Amino acid sequence: MKKVSKSRFYHWFYYFFVIAGVVWLTFYFLPDRFKPERMRSHPPVRKVPTSITVLMFGIDADEDTKRSDSVIVARLDVRKRYLGVISIPRDTYVFVDGQGYTKLNHAYMVGDNRLLIKTVSEYLNVPIDFVVKFGLTGVVRFVDAIGGVDVTVSKNMSYDDNAGNLHIHIKKGYQKLDGQQALNYLRFRHDDAADIGRIKRQQDFLKTVINQLMAKYSPQKVYELLVSLAEYVYFDFSMSDVVMYFPHLVTIVESGNVHMDVMPGVPEKKNGVYYWMTKEEDVTRIVRDTLYGGNAELAPERLDY
Repeated sequence: MKKVSKSRFYHWFYYFFVIAGVVWLTFYFLPDRFKPERMRSHPPVRKVPTSITVLMFGIDADEDTKRSDSVIVARLDVRKRYLGVISIPRDTYVFVDGQGYTKLNHAYMVGDNRLLIKTVSEYLNVPIDFVVKFGLTGVVRFVDAIGGVDVTVSKNMSYDDNAGNLHIHIKKGYQKLDGQQALNYLRFRHDDAADIGRIKRQQDFLKTVINQLMAKYSPQKVYELLVSLAEYVYFDFSMSDVVMYFPHLVTIVESGNVHMDVMPGVPEKKNGVYYWMTKEEDVTRIVRDTLYGGNAELAPERLDY
């Protein structure tokens, strides 16, 4: 039997790899529908995080004054189908980086969103994933855009502040509030319950708005609504985020697995200024029981500022 010379063998070997390479490149650059299954490109699968935490807050004016007013932290647990909401009074005595211990609303005044996020995250020892911020005009425009909000007003509300151009006159009973009426309803705190009563009304109002959005809007429409109000409402999530999480929010709210609370504390005067004083053990308990639904294993992560 005639032996194949080494030079001829190397030639065959060379041609084999050249032909194989040409075939591979041909398949590689073909449209997906003509490729073998294992060579087709597949978009990366984006996994839904088990939970997200959102910081929502209002500011008490649109331009000149820079103080955060209502501060709410909400945690959506996708896996456990649970929504926990904590309201933190604006006068809460907290540590603000670069300022020392002061009122929570001072953080936004000196450092905008970034410092408020850092302050709240460190105070609660939880990460913040998304932010939503409303100015006064943003509340009015948002409520008008969704056709008003139906609420049951528990008592007559009457207050006039001529210097601040604030006039609140809302009758007791079930009614639809337009944007300006809703803003007045959310700002009213001139009764025995003061700021805590106002915070609880804000929580009830938030729950009502969520239910109304669920009934009227798809996730895409919710995002488009917010985009249309971007001049007055700041948010840092995308449409894909809304599409991903909104259906989970709908399921959780419909199931009733929603827990809301106000950070407990007492008013105390320091150097002539009143603060809302909280205890570290109460903060830990409320975060565990309300924000994490009783899960003792709190998230240790902190955002990288």
